[in-house]
Amino acid sequence: MLQLGIKRLKLYADFYTSMTFCLRVTLAFVSKTKLDKVNNYGNEY
Repeated sequence: MLQLGIKRLKLYADFYTSMTFCLRVTLAFVSKTKLDKVNNYGNEY
């Protein structure tokens, strides 16, 4: 029974880390595109 709980915990941990990783990548991508847009806007004028 304990082994099952540990396995489940590991699964949750893996899921959590992958989700946070995806979130971080998405946030970085969004902020980068926003920065690029701001830079392009500044260059146009």
